[in-house]
Amino acid sequence: MKDIYNKVADIIYERDKDIAYEDAYEIGIDILKLPELKAIQVEAKVICPLTKYLERQKEWSIKTFGNGKRTLGIIRHIEKELKEVEEKPNDLTEWIDVIILALDGYWRHGGNTEIIMNILQAKQDNNFTRVYPFPKSEDEPSEHIRGT
Repeated sequence: MKDIYNKVADIIYERDKDIAYEDAYEIGIDILKLPELKAIQVEAKVICPLTKYLERQKEWSIKTFGNGKRTLGIIRHIEKELKEVEEKPNDLTEWIDVIILALDGYWRHGGNTEIIMNILQAKQDNNFTRVYPFPKSEDEPSEHIRGT
């Protein structure tokens, strides 16, 4: 952690030579302890593993299945996996298969693996503003009310 404090102190000192380096170091420590920065650090720890996972998955998928869009192939595979989910809904690996295939379709159609968390967050934020009727049954889809 001391290396990070030194790097931040170096940046502060470079920008303001009138400040003593020791003061820059103390300011750096204060900056790095800001709650807002802690939130960014937590978010970065979440994003980095997902981005690394997606890049690794993408590399394997291209090597294994080629570089095409594979739209219908992915859709048909998702449909097959969804039947398996329907048969064994508590088998979480079947849900993961659907997620992996959806992510494969995402990047194959131009999705950027480095910003997927931002896109997911924006979509979630949008869904939270929508109005949904209470489901009549667990077995029926619950779609938002259009035009509200």
